[in-house]
Amino acid sequence: MGHFGAQTARPSPEPGRAGRKTIIVSSDLSERIDYNIPDLPIYARRDALSSFPDYRCPCHWHRDLEFIHVISGQMQYFVNGAIVTLEAGNGLVVNSSRLHYGFSPQQRQCWFTCVVVDPELLERLGIPFIAEASDIDETSREGETPVEACQRLAVEKAKWVAAKHPGACVIGSDQVADLDGVRLGKPHTRELSIEQLLAMQGHTIVFSTALAVIAPDGTVREKLSQTRVKMRPLTRETIEAYVDREEPYDCAGSAKIEKLGIALMETVESDDPTSLIGLPLMALTTLLTQSGVTVLPGLKA
Repeated sequence: MGHFGAQTARPSPEPGRAGRKTIIVSSDLSERIDYNIPDLPIYARRDALSSFPDYRCPCHWHRDLEFIHVISGQMQYFVNGAIVTLEAGNGLVVNSSRLHYGFSPQQRQCWFTCVVVDPELLERLGIPFIAEASDIDETSREGETPVEACQRLAVEKAKWVAAKHPGACVIGSDQVADLDGVRLGKPHTRELSIEQLLAMQGHTIVFSTALAVIAPDGTVREKLSQTRVKMRPLTRETIEAYVDREEPYDCAGSAKIEKLGIALMETVESDDPTSLIGLPLMALTTLLTQSGVTVLPGLKA
């Protein structure tokens, strides 16, 4: 069993050296994941390469899916023998049981977010799957509403992956937060997170999650699930305390319902309780059934 440093938190993605990070890797290179999101099989953190010896995370694997997003700087990322370069704004998905690690040969700083998710969300439906990130431009088009952008991106993501896997059933998804017609993106910094929440306090935010399923025959089916979140009236003091505690810089709207963000919310109305987390399973069941995937024998869409 190997131990690699110790963890300390940083207030913002600024240059400099972070405190040591601990990762426990077994002799077979498997990592033990300690989920840190209450009541959900999810582990999330924001970290820096300088928190690892020689700016290199230990090589490891786990059955969970891992999502990496670079906030600032640059790193090399090894996945099962292949190495890619990730710059600020880039990200990738590591499938289950793949050896992987990030590193900087020049020992230069790189801040990134890492989210590790138990495949349980899809495994609830009992369907085997693999995750693959699409490489598309997610910039909104001129005159496009937040919901229109969300629906278009879900389809484009699915089509991009389907082109690489002909004959497969492909799921694409995108989520957007809408404040009175204004699309709320990920803040990435403490200051922008505070500004977002000050604008949101006392208002109702609509979180839209678009799904697109491409059947093996190429047929595209779509659904949109929406969640209306009424935010409490909040003072700057409350917002700053929340932001400093949660650091929600990689979350659209800066409030995570699965964590302390729920304390900022007054009411939540949704047509699917799994929608706000990012994958509305009720809508997905309908689309999969319509696409010829057997979720349960005899189940009607």
